[in-house]
Amino acid sequence: MGFLDKALRAASAAKDQLDEVRDARAAAQVQPEPQRPLDEHEQRVLERARALGAVDPFILLTAPEAGEILGTPLGAGSFTYSDDMIGVRFAADGPRNQRWEMEVDTFHAADDDEPLDAEAYWHGFLADAVADDGVPVPGLGQAAIARDGEVYVLAGPGLIFRTAASRPGGEHATDAAVEAARRVMSRFA
Repeated sequence: MGFLDKALRAASAAKDQLDEVRDARAAAQVQPEPQRPLDEHEQRVLERARALGAVDPFILLTAPEAGEILGTPLGAGSFTYSDDMIGVRFAADGPRNQRWEMEVDTFHAADDDEPLDAEAYWHGFLADAVADDGVPVPGLGQAAIARDGEVYVLAGPGLIFRTAASRPGGEHATDAAVEAARRVMSRFA
C-alpha cells in the first residue's frame, strides 16, 4: 500500500469519526417536549369526548413507541382536541429549528344526540374526504387510508382513529404514521 492509499484511508477514518461526533452532538441537542398536566378545561373535554365514544388517546401509543418509530426521543405527550376528535401529540425539537412529531387521535360523536356510528361516518364521509389524495393500506383494521404523513383507520364498529407523523424540514412521514397505526391496532387484537 502506497503513501497516497494510507493517507486516503486515514482521511476517511477521520471523516467517519467527525460524522459520529457531529451526529452524537445533534442527538444530544434534541429536546423532547415536556408534558404538561391537563388543565380544568382539557379535563372536561377529555371526559366529554370519552362519554361520546372516544377512546382515551393516552392508551393508544406511548412516547417511547412514538420515539422509536421516528428515531429520536419524544416528549411524554400533550393533549389535543377538536370538535370530533381527541388525541395526544408527542414531539421534540432539535438544532436549527428541527421538529419531530407523532400524533394519534380518536374520533367521537359530535354531540349528545347520537352515538358515533364509526362505519357510517367512515363510509358516508371520512373515506371520501381523504381518498382523493390517499392510498388504501391493506391489512390495517377494517379499512385504512394513508396520505401526506397521516393514516385514517376504521378499526372496528366503534373506533376510528388517525395517526400523523412529521420529521424535520416539514417532511411528512407516512411510513411512520402507518407503523404507529399498526401499533395502535395491536392494542385491539
